[in-house]
Amino acid sequence: MDSYDYPRLAVVVVLLAVNLALIGAMSTSSAAYGPYNADWDGAETLRTAASESAEIELATTTERYGEIPAQESTAFVLAPDRPSDASVARVQSFVSRGGTLVVAGEAPNATNAYLDAVGASARIDGRQLRDDQNNYRSPELPVADNVTEHELTAGVESLTLNDGTTINASGEAGMGTSDVTTLVNSSDVAYVDADENESYDAGEPFGSLRVATVEPEGEGRIVVVSDPSVFTNAMLEQPGNRAFLDALVDGRSHVLVDYSQHASLPPLVYALLTVRASAPLQAVLAMLAFGAFALYVTRDQVAVALRSTFGWEREASDLGEIELDESAVKALLADRHPDWEESYAERVTEAIIRQRGGRGDDD
Repeated sequence: MDSYDYPRLAVVVVLLAVNLALIGAMSTSSAAYGPYNADWDGAETLRTAASESAEIELATTTERYGEIPAQESTAFVLAPDRPSDASVARVQSFVSRGGTLVVAGEAPNATNAYLDAVGASARIDGRQLRDDQNNYRSPELPVADNVTEHELTAGVESLTLNDGTTINASGEAGMGTSDVTTLVNSSDVAYVDADENESYDAGEPFGSLRVATVEPEGEGRIVVVSDPSVFTNAMLEQPGNRAFLDALVDGRSHVLVDYSQHASLPPLVYALLTVRASAPLQAVLAMLAFGAFALYVTRDQVAVALRSTFGWEREASDLGEIELDESAVKALLADRHPDWEESYAERVTEAIIRQRGGRGDDD
């Protein structure tokens, strides 16, 4: 036990712990709806659940929409922001080719701008939906139990929302006609708390109100959900939500979760996805890896060359005047570099003997 270098061992342990913590921090995220966020508001469960039946795609750019088979794919956009023209064109192409796009929004201005851009007729209301009788623990978490029979609601008996809102469709809020189909409505006693006083007042929307819809667009369809938290870790455990997710991805070979508008991916995951999406970057990294391996294999020769470059070539030249005896080389190096470790001195000795031996053969 006395032979251990405890200070050095302590430094190694600390460095190992720091590096493990750094890797952990770089591979997780605390961002809301993040696929590597294990907290209540993350989407780690969405990522793992979807991957059980399909290939999961975490998209950092909308270019991924054009690289997956649309008719076999469902794409999720959680809490969208206002999109750019280029990104909208790719999403529209995905839907028109037969893809299913699921948009779950919370901020009405940003979400409705996104819905308008991708060609959807549905709009989210933005005001809080409450239900004093049918809820999970509180009226702010209403349980919507009026479910329409549809392939996208197979096995779904209800949806549980968390500070959700409602959806306006054809003829509402000044909108024209549309092909919006209701998938899930709230219970018959839910209401929109328009004045935010946490109670129902005359004139406020009351009754069975839309919380999830679907409408055709091209050869595909757009599903609108009035609360993105339906797909978070905590809410997927609540009645109906996991079944709804399963119905949305049922029969699909690809599930794309669009993070092109949000910084929800941890740095390490983002770097891996960036490398995977760039062939030139893959080639550069491959060359760097090959170069590092080659440098490792020829490290002794490189060490000798570096010493020669920095004026340390006299060891080799001095050895030209004596026989290439290993013990003599070791003695000379020990005299001139007493601070060198024994293993390093042995590698240098071997490299010098090989180098001088090679010169002798050339002569």
